[in-house]
Amino acid sequence: MDEIRDLIQAARDGNQKKDVMDAINYLVAKNIEEIFPTLKDIFFHPLTNHEIRMEVGKIIASTKSNQIYNLLISHLILRNFSDLAAVVYTLGEFQNPDSYEVLFREFTSSPFDVQLEIVAAIGKIQSVYSLEFFSKVFNGEITIPNLSNEQTQKLKQIAGNALQQQMIDI
Repeated sequence: MDEIRDLIQAARDGNQKKDVMDAINYLVAKNIEEIFPTLKDIFFHPLTNHEIRMEVGKIIASTKSNQIYNLLISHLILRNFSDLAAVVYTLGEFQNPDSYEVLFREFTSSPFDVQLEIVAAIGKIQSVYSLEFFSKVFNGEITIPNLSNEQTQKLKQIAGNALQQQMIDI
């Protein structure tokens, strides 16, 4: 039990990312059901390092846990979590088409880093609506307040790349 507490504590420090992820991957390989509560604790702890949270989010999403999926959706809607970009990233890793509507609705009112993750998440979900979304972002048809020209161009570029990738996948 002390080792688990130490692991959660170590997840706060980005300099220990490799060691933390090695330990998590070892424990996941041994028994993911047993380590799952610890993964949740690491992901949802407010002081967890962003990069570690993203890696843990990928593992959590692989379980397809409805409980975690619903928790992530509620954190995004309520915006009551400090790392919304990681929440959106993890939702994308779930690849659940049901999350498209929430991601689309939250797009224009989200901070820029979250908007980038929303575009990436919608690309992973590959909803029937994603082509239209990418097209609208690329063509500037979705008005996004408070972004610099550089940020707007970056979103357009990423949306254009996602649109192109989905066209290739079809």
